[in-house]
Amino acid sequence: MARKVPPTERLPIPQELEATAIGRCCKAWYRAYEKAAEQGRGELSCGIRANQAYRAAMPPLTCAENVPDFVACVTHGLVMGTIVDTIATRLVHAAQVVSRSCKASSCRSQAASRNKTSNMKTPSQEQAMSPEISREEGDAQKKISL
Repeated sequence: MARKVPPTERLPIPQELEATAIGRCCKAWYRAYEKAAEQGRGELSCGIRANQAYRAAMPPLTCAENVPDFVACVTHGLVMGTIVDTIATRLVHAAQVVSRSCKASSCRSQAASRNKTSNMKTPSQEQAMSPEISREEGDAQKKISL
């Protein structure tokens, strides 16, 4: 008969990662595994529920700031076996889409602010650009040359 492996041996958390997104995901995994085990579920069922809890604890992809932590959790989960490769591929792709989307919207907002500031002219620039003023100056130059 195979010995039962406690969940802490299955998903070790290095001490330096305990206060990170990876640590939160691992702690959620432990809690879900222990809860399922207390309910008398089998090892496979405990693992499935724990893996779901791990993914649910990952940072939301609502902003670009969460993308690095999200990818770190996916990578750690993939390496440790809590996330299968087909799901990891989808999750990383989702992170890439969010990252690109945020960069594109950031570029658009930066371009808009540049256009806004470049369209702002000093009073002397406005006078030089104004067709009425340039006609008056032209008329004045004609009178002087007469």
